[in-house]
Amino acid sequence: FVGAVRLNTPFEESDDYSNFLPDSGVSVGSDWMFGAASLYHLDANFTFQVQLGSGFRSTLSPDGNGYDAVGVDALGDIDILPRQAYLIYNFTDPDARIRPFVGAGGGYVIIDNEQPSPEAIAALGPDLDLKVDNTAFFGLTAGIQVDIGDGWGSRVQVNYNHISVNTELTAASLAGGPVTNTVKVRPILLAAGLTYRF
Repeated sequence: FVGAVRLNTPFEESDDYSNFLPDSGVSVGSDWMFGAASLYHLDANFTFQVQLGSGFRSTLSPDGNGYDAVGVDALGDIDILPRQAYLIYNFTDPDARIRPFVGAGGGYVIIDNEQPSPEAIAALGPDLDLKVDNTAFFGLTAGIQVDIGDGWGSRVQVNYNHISVNTELTAASLAGGPVTNTVKVRPILLAAGLTYRF
């Protein structure tokens, strides 16, 4: 499978662990990326799928009133690289033209190249540091596979994931200590593309 993947974050909440800067949550941006997946048929109904995304650059934005005094619209940018695996149940046999499916699994999100925004650096000082932890997650998936012919097919798949990401913002100007959050994200990944069966 190769195609386009859209990551949306319609459901998210941010727990704030900073006593000196209350209500200082963080939200995560959405974007498009390229996706590829390899599927191995275990039997007539069960398939094991490994799904990779090319990753994308996401902006961390203030969420809550705690950052009002700081006066920034973006805290920084991060690279998000998702890796996922699912055990999938297909409702029809392998020779069917249309194969709806559901599945469950999980994965790992690699966070890289954390960089505070220029406006956050200007507001909080040049020593501002942004850290976001890698994390594992649980996910559900559903979709449909349609046979086109000669081994080719089209596939539409929706993944619903449950992810908790730890973020930390530190600077000398934050005299009370680092601003630490756990961002709980329920991203929905919509993937659509072509498949080829060997």
